[in-house]
Amino acid sequence: MSTTSRPQPSGTSPKKVSLTERAYAAIKEQILDQRLEPGARLNIDALSRQLSVSSSPIREALARLEAERLVVSATNTGYSVTPSPTPQFLRDLMEYRAVTEGYCANVGAAAGAPDVRAALEKIEKSMRSMRKLGTRFREYREYTALDSQFHQTIVDSARNEVLSASYKSMHAVLAGARMSLFRDAGTIGSDDAVNEHAEILAAYAKRDGKRAEAAIRTHLQGALARMLSALQRSQGLANEAAPRWGSPESK
Repeated sequence: MSTTSRPQPSGTSPKKVSLTERAYAAIKEQILDQRLEPGARLNIDALSRQLSVSSSPIREALARLEAERLVVSATNTGYSVTPSPTPQFLRDLMEYRAVTEGYCANVGAAAGAPDVRAALEKIEKSMRSMRKLGTRFREYREYTALDSQFHQTIVDSARNEVLSASYKSMHAVLAGARMSLFRDAGTIGSDDAVNEHAEILAAYAKRDGKRAEAAIRTHLQGALARMLSALQRSQGLANEAAPRWGSPESK
């Protein structure tokens, strides 16, 4: 009985995928640990030698990192690490989050879906248990991944596919802004952030949409203050005025 070999799927080979993934992970870690500093030029040949892979996986990894906005490219200069965020960019980013997450928390908390509350409680419990975090990306990346899940769950609780997809597309920007600033500060896993998350959970438990929205905005105000303080320490920039958004009750 003759046998016919099963055709291989078209596209990237398993070996190539593995090399690209390894290059991507290694470069991303160096960027987030600032061994590759903000604004630094990225030499593909040097990265190939350092990581013992050909230039093709390096280029694919850099393209993926560009999509995540951790690197930028220019026609004449090639790739470089994305510069540190400016205070105004951070304010704009957190304003986007306040508007999106605040609305979704209001709708989602009032809906009172048991699966949403259970998911938030599970994530919050895991984050609360991670109190001693290091200063290297590999040491705190699980915490930041959980934080992303917590906030995505809040957005998803509004059951609006467009808002969920829009917010999800911003994960890399949020992670890059947060992790590029927090390593020196002890602000990852801070008591303030833990307590702010607990207030959001309490609002969901009470099915109180207005309280949930206010708690989100208070949390994001605190997060912005911590980010600007870290930026001030790392770059000597002034920690300027409070954001133009805040708790609905403060207006």
